[in-house]
Amino acid sequence: MKKAGLVIILFLLVVSFIKADLFGIQWGSSEGEIGVGGTIPGIGYNLPVEDEEDEEEGGSSGGGGSSGGETFTPSVEEGFEINETIIAVDVVKGIPTQEKVTIINIGKTKLTFNLSIEFPEKYVFPSEDEFTLESGEIKNLILNIYVPSSEEKKFITGKIYVQSKDIIKSGDIVLDISEKSALFDIKTTLLKKILFQGQRAFADVKVLNFGNLKNIDVELETSLIDANRNVYDMKKEMFAINDSYEGKFFVTIPKQLPEGDYFFHSKVIHEGVTAESYDKLEVVKLIINFAALIFYLASAIILVLISIISVVLKSKLKKKAKGSSEKEEIISLLDKLNLK
Repeated sequence: MKKAGLVIILFLLVVSFIKADLFGIQWGSSEGEIGVGGTIPGIGYNLPVEDEEDEEEGGSSGGGGSSGGETFTPSVEEGFEINETIIAVDVVKGIPTQEKVTIINIGKTKLTFNLSIEFPEKYVFPSEDEFTLESGEIKNLILNIYVPSSEEKKFITGKIYVQSKDIIKSGDIVLDISEKSALFDIKTTLLKKILFQGQRAFADVKVLNFGNLKNIDVELETSLIDANRNVYDMKKEMFAINDSYEGKFFVTIPKQLPEGDYFFHSKVIHEGVTAESYDKLEVVKLIINFAALIFYLASAIILVLISIISVVLKSKLKKKAKGSSEKEEIISLLDKLNLK
C-alpha cells in the first residue's frame, strides 16, 4: 500500500510539472515573442505612441503661400529668419518651376515684410512682394522660375532680399540650368522564341519616355544580331512619342543562317540619346525527309485506291444479289402456275 501511495504521489507531481510547463508557469511565458501582434509584458507596454504629422505646404499652385497652421514660439522682441541663405534650383530651359522660401517671424510683435529679387535677367518672380506675419507665424513663399530656351549660360546667380522695418536679410539664388532632354526605357518581348530559317521573328516593343521632352520624333531600329553584334537583318522606323509608344515589329531570319542562338535587338534614338533592349531566340533547321515524304504519299494513294475498289466491289455485289433475287421470284411464280 505504501508503495502504491508513493507511486500515486510521484505521478501527480509529474503531471503538475508537465501542466505548469505547458501553460508557461514553470519556465516563464512565451507570450509576446511570437513576433506578430504579441507584446512582452512589462517592457514598453504602456509607452505612448507619437503621431507623425506631415508638413503642410501652402501656395504650391502659385499663390502667396501660407503658414499652414504652423507657429513658432517667439524668442526675441522683434525679428525674423529665412530658412536658407543659399537657394539652389535645378532648372530646365523652357519649363517653369517653383521653389519655396520659408520666412519665420521669431519676434513678439506683428511685422510687415517687403521682398525684392536682384537678378541679371527676370527669371525669378515671387508670388508676392509684400505680406504681414503675426508673432510666431511661418510663411511659405513661392518663387516662380522660368529660363527661356535661348539662354546660353549654365549657371546664373542672384539675390533675394527680405526687409521688415530696419531689419534686412538676404539669400543667394543659384540657378543650375540644363537643356530639355529625353530619357527612354525600352522593352522587347518576342512572340515566338524558336523559329526556322527563312521565317519572320515578331516582337512587341514598348518605349517609355521619362524625359521632359514630349511629343518628339524618334527612330526605332530593330535588328537580328548574334552575340558578337553581327547584324543579319535590320529595319528602321520613325514615330512620334509623348509618354509611351507600343507596337509589333519583325525581322527576317535568312534562309542560310546557321542554327544557334540569336537576339531580336531594339534601339530607340533621339539626338544622340539612346536606349536598347533585346530578347533571345533560337534558330533551327526545317529538315525535310524525302524518303518519309514518298512513303507517306504512297500510303495515302494506296488508301485512296483501296477505298475506290471497295466501293466498286460493293456496288457489283449489290447488283448480283438483286439479279439472284429476281430469278428466284420467277421460278417461284412458275411453280405456282404448274408451267415448270
